[in-house]
Amino acid sequence: MKLLFLTSAYPPFHLGGYELSCPQTATRLKSGGHEVRILTSRSHRSVAGREEGVYRSLWPQADLYYYRPLDFFLHRRSRERANLEGLARVLQEYSPQLVMVWGMWNLSIRLPELLERRMPGRVVYYLASYWPADQDLHTQYWQSPARRWWTELLKKSLRMIAFRQLRSDGYPPRLRFERSICCSRFVRSRLVASGKVPESAQVIYLSIPTDLGGIGEWLEDENWGFLIEPFRTHLLANRIQWLWGNPSEVRRMGAKGREFVGQTLNKKLHLTKLSEIFSGLRADGGLPDGIRLQRIGGYLSRSALLCSEPSGDRVVSAPGPSQDHHPLQRLQSLRDGRGATPAQCRFTSGSDRPPDPVTPA
Repeated sequence: MKLLFLTSAYPPFHLGGYELSCPQTATRLKSGGHEVRILTSRSHRSVAGREEGVYRSLWPQADLYYYRPLDFFLHRRSRERANLEGLARVLQEYSPQLVMVWGMWNLSIRLPELLERRMPGRVVYYLASYWPADQDLHTQYWQSPARRWWTELLKKSLRMIAFRQLRSDGYPPRLRFERSICCSRFVRSRLVASGKVPESAQVIYLSIPTDLGGIGEWLEDENWGFLIEPFRTHLLANRIQWLWGNPSEVRRMGAKGREFVGQTLNKKLHLTKLSEIFSGLRADGGLPDGIRLQRIGGYLSRSALLCSEPSGDRVVSAPGPSQDHHPLQRLQSLRDGRGATPAQCRFTSGSDRPPDPVTPA
C-alpha cells in the first residue's frame, strides 16, 4: 500500500517522542512491504539534505522560537496557499492510497481539511497529543495580552484586524477525525470529552505511553511498578526511598516490566495492528470491524512509579514541567507537601548517577 505521512516535524528536527516515533513507524512499515513517503515542514531542511521519499516543503505557522506578528499580515495567506498547492502536488504525483496525519503542531489545519475533502475515508489520524483540542498558534498569540500596557494598546487594534481576517478566511476549519487512533485511553478520553474527536476513535499503544493517565492503563501495581493516588506526596517520596534502598526488588520488578513490555508493547505487534487497519479499510472508508486492542488493566486516575530493569546506575526521573530540576533535589519538597502537583515520577535506568538519596524527615 502507498502511504503518505503528514507530520509537523521529522528528524533530525524533532520536539520529542511524538516526532521520533514517526520515522520508526515509517521504517517498519516499509520493511513490511508498504511504500511510504513523508510530507513535513521545511524546518532544518538545509541540515537534513536530500532524502529519498521525504518532502520538506511546508511553511510553519510561526517561527520556531518566537511569534512574529508582522508575518501574520504579510505572509500567512501566501504561505497557506503554497502549503495547499504543495500538498495537492504530492497527492497528484504520488497518488497515496492512505494518508496518516501524525502531528500538526505549528502547521495549519487547512492541510488535513484538504485531505479530508480530497481523500474521504482514507485519512487516518494518529493522536499522541491534544492538538485537536488546542488552539492554533495564531489564536493563542492574538488572544494573549501584551506584556506592557502601551504595547497592549497597539496589539488590541491589531488583534481585531487579525481575528477579522481569520473569520473571513473561515479559519480554523472543522475537522471530522473520522478515522482516529489515540496513543492511550487517557488521551482518547480527553479528546472525546472536548468534542473534537468522535467516540469511534481507536486506541493502539505504539510505544510505552508517558501520559500520567496512560500509564495507569497498563501498569500492574506492586508487580512491575507502583500506582500512587494524586497528591499523596509523602507516599510517593516513601516509594522512591524504598526503591532506592531495595535494588534486588528493583531488578525483580524491572524484569517483570521488561517481560510485559516485550510481549505487549513491542513495535512489531503495534505496527502489525496498523497494517491490519491500513489493509482492511472497508469500501465505505471505515475502519475494519474487530480492530480493537485488548484492554490492558483498567483506567486508573493515578500517578505511577515505573520500574524498568536497571542496566547500571539507578536513576529516578520525573518527566513533565520540572525536567530542569533533578528529581531527587525535589524529593524533600515532595515529602513536605510544598508545591505538590499530581505526581508523575517513574523509576527507570540510566547512566547519570544521582546524588545521595534524601534522608526521610
